[in-house]
Amino acid sequence: MNRILFLLITVLFSFCFSGCSSLNAKAHVAPYPSASQYAPTDAKQVYVYYNQVPFRYEVIGEIDSSGNEAATWPDLEKQMSKKAAQIGGQGVLIQYKAAPELTRHHSGKLEIKSPAAGTTQNNTAATQNSGINNLLNSNVTFDPPRDEKVYTKEMRGLVIRFSEPTRS
Repeated sequence: MNRILFLLITVLFSFCFSGCSSLNAKAHVAPYPSASQYAPTDAKQVYVYYNQVPFRYEVIGEIDSSGNEAATWPDLEKQMSKKAAQIGGQGVLIQYKAAPELTRHHSGKLEIKSPAAGTTQNNTAATQNSGINNLLNSNVTFDPPRDEKVYTKEMRGLVIRFSEPTRS
């Protein structure tokens, strides 16, 4: 009993900590070739700005992030901060933020599962009707074609590096 309980708890924890939210949001960064190269910074120290940045800064790259309907805006910001830190960014200045509506098309399907075979038909009339009877007795599943609305999240911005020392 204890062994089963231990196994169940282990499976639940591994599922919970597998990083579900990290699969929902992703970010890509493109450093500017003409910008100076910087050592990576701590992602926790990369600030996300939506308005004016209170310091002088240099733009060292562009960044974008996107997520599915389960992603949150903080998930996208966190992914952007991680990627910006990899190229030495100290901040991200958001230029675009939207939740566009997309349409996902499902083509539909028709599935017919025949009943289990095993009976034999001896007379001709029963043999001719067996195909129809099998179809009528079968399990038919019809999933019609349809369009589904999906809301994603997108953010784009600039990776910045401060020209002046930052104030605490």
